[in-house]
Amino acid sequence: MAKKPEIMVIDDNEWIRDTLKQLLARSGYQVDVADNGRVGINKLKSKRYDVVLTDIQMPEMDGIELLKQIKEYDPTIPVVMITGFPTVDTAIQAMRQGASDFITKPFRYEQINMVVDKLVKEREVGEKGPHADKRIQQNKTIESLNQRLNKKVKELSLLYSISESMNVAQMSSDDLFNRIVKVATELVEAEGASLLVFDNVSNELIVEAVKGNSVNWKIGSAIPIDENLPWKDVVKGKHLIINRGEGCRKKVAKSRLNKSDSSVFIPLEIKDNVFGVLNVLDKLNGGKFGQEDIKLLQTLARKASLNIENTILYESMYTNLINTLQSLIAAIEARDRYTKQHSQRVTQLSVKIAEETGCSQDEIDTIKFAGILHDIGKISISDSILLKKGKLTQEEIRVVQTHPVVGEKILQPLGLLPAERAIVRHHHERWDGKGYPDGLAGSEIPLLARIIAVADSYDAMTSDRPYRLAKDGKQAVEELIRCSGTQFDRDIVDAFKNIYFSQSLPKVS
Repeated sequence: MAKKPEIMVIDDNEWIRDTLKQLLARSGYQVDVADNGRVGINKLKSKRYDVVLTDIQMPEMDGIELLKQIKEYDPTIPVVMITGFPTVDTAIQAMRQGASDFITKPFRYEQINMVVDKLVKEREVGEKGPHADKRIQQNKTIESLNQRLNKKVKELSLLYSISESMNVAQMSSDDLFNRIVKVATELVEAEGASLLVFDNVSNELIVEAVKGNSVNWKIGSAIPIDENLPWKDVVKGKHLIINRGEGCRKKVAKSRLNKSDSSVFIPLEIKDNVFGVLNVLDKLNGGKFGQEDIKLLQTLARKASLNIENTILYESMYTNLINTLQSLIAAIEARDRYTKQHSQRVTQLSVKIAEETGCSQDEIDTIKFAGILHDIGKISISDSILLKKGKLTQEEIRVVQTHPVVGEKILQPLGLLPAERAIVRHHHERWDGKGYPDGLAGSEIPLLARIIAVADSYDAMTSDRPYRLAKDGKQAVEELIRCSGTQFDRDIVDAFKNIYFSQSLPKVS
């Protein structure tokens, strides 16, 4: 009976060691394992092995150092590096030390088998070949290794670029979709790409992102899923390559495809459920898409799907948070009919002031979000104070003045940005330093809080209160001008005057 080839698996993760041992044993190999590099190198010195598989990230001795020691002991032993974090630098370093191949986690059974089978056969050929041809065989082996490793370095570089391109925190779904189609075209050197999301209600695919002039669809277009290829099969989880002129015209004639010579369809899945399709069109060199392109696009699709799932979850949570907070504000304003829609009016007016003063879009977006919430701390103030018709006592005034701090405390655990929390905390600070809660003065007060303060005061003065009637707009503006430089930032008041006298005050819908 022929002796089974001997394989050594070195990995500090017990589950990975056992899994690889079972997979390789099923293929007819004799497998030994080691849980770290020192144990592995000692076993190698006591027994002959045909192939070694080792993790890169390990305690005591990492995979690169282990590779170096193995090659010093016996340069003919093929060593396969296993990594979950592929980088170009790691690949080049391992190649220089004599690695034979790379396997990236998560790995597939077929991938493990193919790599090990090939290395075992190459070693057998090298050992059994005629002595006269030994140098030729060695040169061929070295050339083959260099070609394979160069290919692996390129592949790892692409995989790393995929990982990095998707590794952006809190991207909006629109930004993420656009990034995916951009990376897809660069990854396989294609002219165009589109991303479509499945609508279960209408049984259509909705175009969410496009790149390249070869894509005929527009964002928002709806593609019906009928009995024709490719949509019916792709939404079931199958990838497709469609090349024009290969007998597929009749099948795709009614499928509303972009007119391309070569097209790839990759399903996008979350938890084994297809939610969309990545469609990539036409190689830049005029060739056709092949299995290598499919493999890279599937890798992109897996990474992208994880990011899409996280983004959808984040946006859902964000929407629920906004709805909850706005419900709280509505509850506060419902207690006092005089302040109904106050937060909405203040926010819309603050946005106009921010635009007039040249604020950035990010600052305007911050106002749109935090302006609605600026009085959320009033939820803690009793009706006896909030709705009191007469003058407040000093103690009652102190209670009212706690609402910015209470508001910030309510919002703090919800992950709001510092600029958003600053609006809530500091919108009652004064330019002369006599405001609350922190007595900030001048430019110490955040700009957006200074903007909210002017808009808040104007709306308060032009609203009826239990203890007084509203001023008209002109009277309120005169009061803002009188208090500019003491209570308010003079530049903000000037911007407000421009808005008021140009009659461009926003209307609350």
